Amino acid sequence: MNVESGDLRFHIDEPDKVEVLITARSTIRISGWAVDLRTLHRPKIRIRVGKSEYAASAVPRQDVQEALAIFGAIPVDSGFASKIELPFGRSVIDVETEDAPGQWRTLRRQAILCFSIARIFSFRTRSQVSGSRGYYFHIDRPKRRRFELVENRRMLVSGWAIDTGTGKRLNVEIKIGGESYTGNPKAREDVANAFVGVCSLPLECGFELLVTLSIGIQKIELFLLTPDDERVPIFSSWLLFVPWSLSNQEDKLTYRKWKEINQKLVEQQLPELRDHITNMLYRPKFTVVIYVDNEADLKATLVSIKQQIYACSQVWICGSTSMKVERSTTDVRYASTIPWMELTGDFVIFLRSGYTLRREALYSFASFLNRDPNADLIYADEERQNGSDILSFFKPAWSPDYLESFNYIGYGACFRISLANLCSKPAGHYDFVLRFTEIARRVCHVDQVLFTCAGRESKGSEGQAGVAALESRLLRTGRKGQVTPGNQELEYFRIKVEPSEKPLVSVVIPTAGQVVQHNDQPLDLILNCVAQIRDRTSYKNIEIVVVDNDDLSHRQLATLEQAQCKRITFREPKFNVAKKLNLGASIASGDILLLLNDDIEILSTDWIERMLEHFEKPHVGVVGPKLLYRDLTTQHVGVVHNSGNPDHVRRLFPRDDAGYFFSTGGVRNFGAVTGACMMTRRSVYQEVGGYSEELAISYNDTDYCMKVQRLGLSIVYTPYAELIHFESQSRVPKLDIDEAHWYQQTWARESVSDPYYNERFLSVASPTFEVTINPRLL
Repeated sequence: MNVESGDLRFHIDEPDKVEVLITARSTIRISGWAVDLRTLHRPKIRIRVGKSEYAASAVPRQDVQEALAIFGAIPVDSGFASKIELPFGRSVIDVETEDAPGQWRTLRRQAILCFSIARIFSFRTRSQVSGSRGYYFHIDRPKRRRFELVENRRMLVSGWAIDTGTGKRLNVEIKIGGESYTGNPKAREDVANAFVGVCSLPLECGFELLVTLSIGIQKIELFLLTPDDERVPIFSSWLLFVPWSLSNQEDKLTYRKWKEINQKLVEQQLPELRDHITNMLYRPKFTVVIYVDNEADLKATLVSIKQQIYACSQVWICGSTSMKVERSTTDVRYASTIPWMELTGDFVIFLRSGYTLRREALYSFASFLNRDPNADLIYADEERQNGSDILSFFKPAWSPDYLESFNYIGYGACFRISLANLCSKPAGHYDFVLRFTEIARRVCHVDQVLFTCAGRESKGSEGQAGVAALESRLLRTGRKGQVTPGNQELEYFRIKVEPSEKPLVSVVIPTAGQVVQHNDQPLDLILNCVAQIRDRTSYKNIEIVVVDNDDLSHRQLATLEQAQCKRITFREPKFNVAKKLNLGASIASGDILLLLNDDIEILSTDWIERMLEHFEKPHVGVVGPKLLYRDLTTQHVGVVHNSGNPDHVRRLFPRDDAGYFFSTGGVRNFGAVTGACMMTRRSVYQEVGGYSEELAISYNDTDYCMKVQRLGLSIVYTPYAELIHFESQSRVPKLDIDEAHWYQQTWARESVSDPYYNERFLSVASPTFEVTINPRLL
């Protein structure tokens, strides 16, 4: 199309006009024509790319001369062309004309993204056996600096490395301090596309690794591991890791500073808080029960009760003590054991000697009860102190399955006395909490740190009591199983349940029938997945439903038939994994659906039993397992909303990582789990309408979990079902912007604040459960 600009007529033939031009070439041709109708000459044309300038050469254009003949004698050399060098990455091309000497006007501006191998830092090495061979690489992170100051303990190292001679990915060794690691494979479609015409590369030609730094200075080195057993250095840098809490950067708000500010704020607001107490419509009466296991610590607990803004009605001091409390307006009583049937008032709070309440604790409980008088149990966040070390525990919303890992509710919570007296003399505090939550109608969480507990209790006695409490829980809830400690310190527990029934489990697998490179060998994803299920799974009441695209080979079809798989074909031209899963579920016969990617390998043979056991509990709607990368670092251990978007917690941590208060090592409730491996009841799947087909690619698994939660059902992560996930071996991960918008519009209210992850005080980029302050959310 010809363009007019005053007396100037011009057209840019090459390149085509697009918003962003993506190319794998290191050079590009710019061509077109231009005529000044006043002078009937071709104007001077230049092309600018960044700071580089290129003059355009004259090109004969008889077609232009003939088309514009009505304006006069147009010169035949009205065309222009220039070949320019492109920098690697994103740049902008300007095609300009000179209106007057030194005055240039832009005719067209074009953004361009270059992934050319000629623009990438590269080298060649010679092998006596293989002849000349080209190795190419690029280090994305860390940046190429001789020295770098680092403030985060965990640092991502990433990039790509390939052998154009064989068309394979090269392994990269990452050496930091005295330890050496191999980078994890990562899908890099951009790199594979950039080398089209040079060689055929696998999608996973990239690498990444999350490394842990030591405090102080250390050297990081990267080496290419070539097929000829060469170890070629490609990167080195010195890193100085100084945690920002130690780096004296006063402009950063630490948790300790925030706590000091908040305590001052409470002091300043005392007159308003007391006025609020006076005007409360409901004035609940609180009883505090202190179990004395160390009399020397009792005074600190009593002082914290005396300093409460909202007065306590009664205090029971239980255990052996000679300490007598001074007379006050508070009714203080003594007993050798907790006087269950003698507790008076509306709510009771249990403490141990040495545990202290924040000054505003009882006020916060009373204020909450005025907003929600039907609450039976209110628990708050806490600090755990051991000497000078303080660990903050920001708890999730009511999590019945997490409670079976350990007593996350703990002390300092507020229990309705009328229900507490029905708990028939429990064997310990954990036993009491379990019993109480079985009869409570409404359990609530206040996301404030309202008490501090000392970490000096005997783990042995507490641990054995925890095992007994959970064994009693199994009996009361009609489950048969075994309770064992989760670790040697007896800090959390594992329940292994024997399913009362063995329902048919329908494993629904959408597949593209791809064969990929794995350990330098071809791997047929769907056939490998089916073989893994048949050969490595101890649970046998299974049917396998394969959803293909009508493009499986004769060998694949024959093998699937031999493995007695059901098969259904997705025939729509546009990819939509939600529709494929719904299609597979439509022919499934089982009461339990197991949605599974085809890029999976099984580690624990009882993985189905360990997921299935949670459906012995009627409140569970979805269960997800622990998924690992091939180097056995974590890929999926739960999903939370991070600034409104779903995100995986604690990616690339060690396989045996316990997590934040056993978030990885124990069973825990989350807002969602990944659809790469997800178990759910078929009745629930049908009730919520299956996967939302508006979400063809992105967020459909999280959307399903959100719909299930609307039914009042829980989402459970279990670490005891372990699988390896080749994450998007069968499809490169992409975020569809329109689908992300649809998801956020649908779940705006629910996703703005994740009830299972405290974005104000825990890291959000990425969500690793590390305590940090996010000032924008305070």
